[in-house]
Amino acid sequence: MKNISIDYAVSRVHTLASDLKAIILLPDEKGHIHPPMPGSLNNSKPDTEKRENARTKLQKIYDSAEMPYIARYEAGKALGIDGKILNEQAGSWMEDAPLEDLKRFYNPLQPDEMRIKAGRLLGFDNIDEGTDLNDAVKHVWRLEAASLHAKIVLQEEQGHVEEVEVYPGSRYGTYDCWDVENVWVVDAPRITKPDYEKRKAAKLELLKIYDFSKWRNARYFAAKALGMQARFKANEKKGTFVPN
Repeated sequence: MKNISIDYAVSRVHTLASDLKAIILLPDEKGHIHPPMPGSLNNSKPDTEKRENARTKLQKIYDSAEMPYIARYEAGKALGIDGKILNEQAGSWMEDAPLEDLKRFYNPLQPDEMRIKAGRLLGFDNIDEGTDLNDAVKHVWRLEAASLHAKIVLQEEQGHVEEVEVYPGSRYGTYDCWDVENVWVVDAPRITKPDYEKRKAAKLELLKIYDFSKWRNARYFAAKALGMQARFKANEKKGTFVPN
């Protein structure tokens, strides 16, 4: 396989997938061209040439043994290949997929069966090794509290203390005396930005717990942290939740 960047290949597929819906805007009776109105294609027509060109290129990516497997899989989805056939094909690709390819398949957006197979190949199914239920649940809570919303501090809050006269009222049993209190005055606010790397790592760890933990409560709290409660309940109801 040639050294083709996975990011580039997947980005290229997504661009071509967008081109499958390409349109040509038509001028109105005055010769003016306007963006299409939401829900209406009256002032446009399909860009047949661009769509066909995109479809041809996507088919080449899907058929190419030199492209990353995840790019071939995304191309197959864009082409509308039957889901069952595509998932079976992707499952066979995974057996020989490089590590970086497998990591892309391990994604909550992928079908459960495919994601779990990728997780097993990545060795994620030993997530509970050496832990009991309490440890597993506490680990989920720590990930949610500390890492899932992690931020990088660019500037700490800066300020100074000022003495301010306050009217204490009946605190001293009288209404005609004043007091002095120290008040923190903010000169420059605290500035932060999301720590995307730490958040991404936390989501991956929570997803591993959701998919592979033998502890039902750990899986539940992981699903809650990831916003996947509906999927959790559906899988539990079907009895297909535990992959181990």
